[in-house]
Amino acid sequence: MSEYRYMIWNDLKKEYQFPRICETTEKGANTLLFKLIGDDARKDRFKIVKVEKEKAKTIVKELKQKYKAERIHREIPNIEINEILELLRRNYWRVNNMGEDRVIAHRFAVMQKQIDEKDKRIQELEEERDHWHGCFIVAMENSIAKEKVIDKIKENKQILDKTNDGNLRERLYIENGIMKELLEGRNENG
Repeated sequence: MSEYRYMIWNDLKKEYQFPRICETTEKGANTLLFKLIGDDARKDRFKIVKVEKEKAKTIVKELKQKYKAERIHREIPNIEINEILELLRRNYWRVNNMGEDRVIAHRFAVMQKQIDEKDKRIQELEEERDHWHGCFIVAMENSIAKEKVIDKIKENKQILDKTNDGNLRERLYIENGIMKELLEGRNENG
C-alpha cells in the first residue's frame, strides 16, 4: 500500500506551489493553505491534490530549488535564473536558508565580476595586439620602402658610372643625396 501526501496545485499556472504544504491529510493541507495565504485560499485556482509520497518529495525539492533560484536571481539579476536553477539542481551549493542564499548570490556576483574583469582584459589585449600588428605592418612597409630607396640609389650609381651627360649626372647626384638623407632620417628642416 502506497503512502500519499496532499499538496497544493495551482490550476491557473499549472504547477504545484507551497512546498511547506505536504500533509498526510486533505484537511491538514487546507488548514495550512489558509494559514499561509488567508482567504485567497478560497479561490478556484488552488486545488488540494493527492500525490504519492515519493513523488511529493521530488516536487517539494524542485519547488524549493525554484524558489531559491528566484531569491538568488533577485540579488543578482544579471545572471539568468535558468543558469542559477541548473547549478542548484546539480547540488552545486547545499544551502537551506535565505542568509546562505545571500552568500551564494555574493559568490555569483564575485564570479560575474571576475568574468567581467577577464573580458575587459581580453578586450585590452586584443586592442594592444591590433595596435602592434598595425605597427608591424607599418614597419614592414617602411622596410620595403627603404629597400626600394637603396635599390634606386644603386641603380643611380650604375647610371652615373656609365653616363657623361652633365645634367643627368647632376640630377642623379642630387636625387641620391636626397634619398640618403631620407634613409638617415634627416630632412631639410633639421
